[in-house]
Amino acid sequence: MFWPAVLGSLGCYADIRSGTGSVLVEKGGTVRIEFLFDLDKATASMAYLLERLGPVEKVKLMKLLYIADRNHFIQHGRPITGSEQVAMDHGPLPSACLEALDKNRIPQFVNVDQLTHVVSLKSKPDGDILEASERDILDKVISAFGAADKWALKKHTHKFQEFKRVYIYGTSKPISYELLLELYGGDKGNWRGQPVVSETSLKHMVCPFPVGSDTDL
Repeated sequence: MFWPAVLGSLGCYADIRSGTGSVLVEKGGTVRIEFLFDLDKATASMAYLLERLGPVEKVKLMKLLYIADRNHFIQHGRPITGSEQVAMDHGPLPSACLEALDKNRIPQFVNVDQLTHVVSLKSKPDGDILEASERDILDKVISAFGAADKWALKKHTHKFQEFKRVYIYGTSKPISYELLLELYGGDKGNWRGQPVVSETSLKHMVCPFPVGSDTDL
């Protein structure tokens, strides 16, 4: 669904200044920024990383995907995979990507060694569905963190502000995209305590209001 038109007709968002996007105004519930998980994009991202790095421990692969999703959202208004992000004991990660591996949803493309938890590429998906901005972010993640071992990467991601804000030992706590805007969006990402959502974000978002609220459709 294309949310700018829908939200505009409801009066649930308002343009605040040219070129900066729209601010979602809470109405009958807490605003949320959520995206649809794209298994194909997640698979393509994993294949992209594994093709260039070789077999990678699952813990490390999840950290690399988290950083890629996080950075693409901050810079381009949407995550690559669309997954919800969570804080767990081994650090932040895209939960739907982890579930895809744990539930063996893409066995034709990757193999997960059940003893070592190392993920390897079996075959590349057909076609190239990753956009230029997505490949650019993945390349930067590889350059910055590709050589790091999983424990060094875990330690690094534990220092992220969003992780420290929500993490509770032994749990899986959501890292909201609103929080990422609050921490890293600057003036363009926040206005009077509300997240400012770009047109790019709105095109990819699901309904930003809780089910059952008077703004839910």
